[in-house]
Amino acid sequence: NFNMVSCFPLDYMHLCCLGVMRKLLNYWIRGSMLQHIVRLRVNLRIQLSKRLEYYAKFMPNDFNRKSRSLNELDRFKAVEFRTILLYLGPIVLKNILSTKLYEHFLLFHCAMRILLLPEFVNTEWINTAKEMLVHFVEQIKLLYGNEASIYNVHSLIHLADDCLYFKETLNEVSCFSFENYLGKLKYMLRRPNRPCAQICKRLSETSYINYDRLDNANSFVAH
Repeated sequence: NFNMVSCFPLDYMHLCCLGVMRKLLNYWIRGSMLQHIVRLRVNLRIQLSKRLEYYAKFMPNDFNRKSRSLNELDRFKAVEFRTILLYLGPIVLKNILSTKLYEHFLLFHCAMRILLLPEFVNTEWINTAKEMLVHFVEQIKLLYGNEASIYNVHSLIHLADDCLYFKETLNEVSCFSFENYLGKLKYMLRRPNRPCAQICKRLSETSYINYDRLDNANSFVAH
């Protein structure tokens, strides 16, 4: 009684941030001759980079990484693509992209905002988000060419179904929390050999210390 298709949710970190959002930025910044219509002129690329650097000054500490120049696009992390997709995109891309491309991006932006907000789970807004993503997928071939119709793009139309099936936002079934914890595991390594054994030992030590503190606290309360 385990559905091998619907029981495995799509991860929006890889699908949307490291996938479609990175692909769109590459089309705008480095589009091939086939995408000369969507590739931005040099002055617009420079202006877009300056906007990203400018708004980084006003980003609160809730953002682990501030936006940076597009000259470092190859080194962007998933959270940086997420920042552009969910927060900065509608501002920094306005009057940079053509009207058609900008409105097309807004379909993607609005749909993802809906699917990531808890108050919209199990409401008609989920169906609205799905309609937006279907329209986004239908239009991408016309705007960016046949080579833009890749598996990642097609998978977008199933994101809303995951929200309905699991009754959670996409953030609750994404890999972001696991990626963040990898950083903690990294600091547990003290030498390059036998990393798994080292991590198991560190976790065991942490558990022992926590249990010991709990026992001491219970003894103190008892007395």
